[in-house]
Amino acid sequence: MDFVTFEKRYLRATKRFSHWAGIWPDQNKCEKCIAWIFIYIEMVSITVVQITKIVHLKTVNAFLDDLPLLAASILLFIKHGNYILNAAEFKSLLMGMYQDWAVNRSDHEIAIMTKYANRGALLTMFYLGEIEETIARAS
Repeated sequence: MDFVTFEKRYLRATKRFSHWAGIWPDQNKCEKCIAWIFIYIEMVSITVVQITKIVHLKTVNAFLDDLPLLAASILLFIKHGNYILNAAEFKSLLMGMYQDWAVNRSDHEIAIMTKYANRGALLTMFYLGEIEETIARAS
């Protein structure tokens, strides 16, 4: 199986999400920068609104209400930054996965690998469904 077939069969949704986040290894640098700008504008605007609410209300309840969102924003900054910093490792991980699939293996091993690849694709689809549901509720 060549890399393009491997990508289409097992990494289609992951590649789509990674493109949106600007972290896919073979993505155009301009597309990556545009995705990063949109992501950081969104994250900064959410964080600023939450901090402004806390400063304006000056209550413990406001702080406690917004603490989960602030924590999530900070973690998203860190997570996305780590994706950017570890882009080479991400690419080598993908190549390692492809090389594992390219090796001649027994039918039993291929069945196990296919089972877990399909499970990963299913989990990615659940994430996609949750994102679509969240967007639908927000509009």
